Amino acid sequence: MLDIIYQISVFGDFSSITPNETSIKAMTENFKDYGLLASVFEENNFNISPDPKLSKFETTARLSMVSTEKKLNVMFASGRMDISKSSSDLTASLRDSDLLILLDILSKASLGQLFTRVALNTTAILNNPNENVMKKFQCMS
Repeated sequence: MLDIIYQISVFGDFSSITPNETSIKAMTENFKDYGLLASVFEENNFNISPDPKLSKFETTARLSMVSTEKKLNVMFASGRMDISKSSSDLTASLRDSDLLILLDILSKASLGQLFTRVALNTTAILNNPNENVMKKFQCMS
């Protein structure tokens, strides 16, 4: 099995980290060792109510820091921060040292921020699965 994406998700209030000059300068300095550049993404929030007059839809510009080859990414949504690293290609697995990079970035990104939960997610590819694994997949389809 090849791990091709590692992602650390941190849940808390990150609404103060916005794509303004102060945040961009601070994050660019924090991540200078990784060559991350500022980017902006749109966060959509839905508040659905039985009363249509109370339903809301909001779009907010949020800060993201991305490597030039787009293999390393830090996204600051209002209620979560996602830090991910992708493999260079689908035949090369990520290593423990890649996870250490994500933990270092997490430390720098979350400085002074409070969070309640941390999750580690991986995306993996099965390479040459054995016959028993293949049979289980065939039974599921």
